Amino acid sequence: MPQLVETHTYQAFIRCFTFPIIERKVLDTLHELLLNETVLVNEWKSILAERRKGYWYQTHFAQEYELLEKVLDFYEWKIIFERDDAPKNEQEWFSLYTEKYYRIDQLYRHIYLLYRKGTNLERYEQLIERVTFWYENKYLMALAAYTDHMLETRLSKQWNIPNVMQQKNFYQHFIRSLLEATRERIFVIISDALRYEIGMELLEEFQQRLNTEVKIIPMQATLPTYTQLGMAALLPGKITGIKEDGTIYVNDLSTKGLQNRNNILQMHEVDSIALKLEDFIQLTKDEGQEYIRGKRVVYLYHDAIDAIGDSSKTEAYTYEAVENALERLKAAVRKLTGTYEAVRIFLTSDHGFLYQTSQVEQFQKTESLKGEIYDGNRRFAIGKNLTIPTGAIKVSLDYLSVDCEAVIAKGLNRFTAGGGLRFVHGGAMPQESIIPLIEYRQIKGKGRKFEAERVNVRVASIQKVITSYRFIVPFFQEEKVSPERQPRTLRAAFYRNNERISNEITITFDSTGEVSERQIEVVFHLLEDRYRMGEICVLRLEDVSGRTTELYAEEEFELKLYSIE
Repeated sequence: MPQLVETHTYQAFIRCFTFPIIERKVLDTLHELLLNETVLVNEWKSILAERRKGYWYQTHFAQEYELLEKVLDFYEWKIIFERDDAPKNEQEWFSLYTEKYYRIDQLYRHIYLLYRKGTNLERYEQLIERVTFWYENKYLMALAAYTDHMLETRLSKQWNIPNVMQQKNFYQHFIRSLLEATRERIFVIISDALRYEIGMELLEEFQQRLNTEVKIIPMQATLPTYTQLGMAALLPGKITGIKEDGTIYVNDLSTKGLQNRNNILQMHEVDSIALKLEDFIQLTKDEGQEYIRGKRVVYLYHDAIDAIGDSSKTEAYTYEAVENALERLKAAVRKLTGTYEAVRIFLTSDHGFLYQTSQVEQFQKTESLKGEIYDGNRRFAIGKNLTIPTGAIKVSLDYLSVDCEAVIAKGLNRFTAGGGLRFVHGGAMPQESIIPLIEYRQIKGKGRKFEAERVNVRVASIQKVITSYRFIVPFFQEEKVSPERQPRTLRAAFYRNNERISNEITITFDSTGEVSERQIEVVFHLLEDRYRMGEICVLRLEDVSGRTTELYAEEEFELKLYSIE
């Protein structure tokens, strides 16, 4: 059997699911194409959709397929990143990351975790090394170059980017305006080091929930990007000073510790409270109600990622800490909306982080700072009379109106201070300085009920070529029907020059089964006519699930069949 399989290319086995050796053939082919960077992304996405139908895919090869599919997605974004021009200004630098490039950080995290936690994935070591090399030495380096250019031309002198939400304006813009407009209780969850790409993953999860409105607003964090400053910026009032011991003052009150943050919150809204998220979530309903009874604003502080990453002994488990944080935050929102009937929740962060899975090279290490240092880490220092070693840049704190100065490491550099070097923050890289603000609203208005999202459907044809008048088109239902996902009904037919040239079929996608059960094949018949070789027609899919008919998708097919005389 192995010898027979080797005499054919992978194309011969795309619809063959009988033997595990076929899966190995397909996997090895994709692996080689990824290593050589010669893979055709769209073709292989269709092939993988076909393979999901098979028994062996689910029972023996799911981890390998999942890993290679993530690398395939990563490769697609790699092409996009390399094709794009460098940002022209700081607004474009900000929007390129929040709209596109965050996906690269997210995919790399997924890939690394899959590889690290998976079993029998050693054969992909070289591929993961290639992915890591590009991520750390091409992608991060290019972003660092863009960021340094922005710092040198403007951002080091004036950090606030026009028309971008500033972290220091969070309370005034969102909380104060709501307190004045509604009687709703407002929960604010602040998760330490929850960077933007993690927020986007949470957003996608929350969007699946019934009766919710959820959106994300990217915010520019205060610079330097570290915990004490970021936490202070999210409180009401104005930062009024940074003392020699590093304590930050808001309205001349210390922000260090829960009690001090409570005092600041209650200065602006007497019915406020600050608590640790984990402590609060573990309370019984009655105990929790005692804490928040009569409260209008509840700040909940969560520390999972920073607690792991900031230690040299545990920084290697940063991505595991991210996974844990995601689960805890999802569980916290479920409990707030369920047990405490929360209507309005804001979820944000004090800063993001940079993380490298490989060891930091010598050229990324910068001489330690000297001067009157009030606070600092491997990426920044705040104080007075600070030196500016090679590989660092002084940044103005005029935007905070505080009487001290700051120096941050440029690029991916780290100061040679104590502690770990792979997990860092404090600098201006978008991973550090762009943070998510998720606004989660539970809809419980009278007579108002939001419908669940419908399942997504795509054409799973590997080659979109029609060679006979009777032909089969496979469709794949991407999610199973569930309380969060309703069925979708599509009307499908082929069109040429906006005229229908095939039978018209109505299909309801309502499978509740696993991946292998969610693909169906539909037979189409072309009307007899003369079709030019290479002529393009369109498979038009119209959504007829609701009261109105809407265009859902169109897919181009090439006609390659002989005309009827």
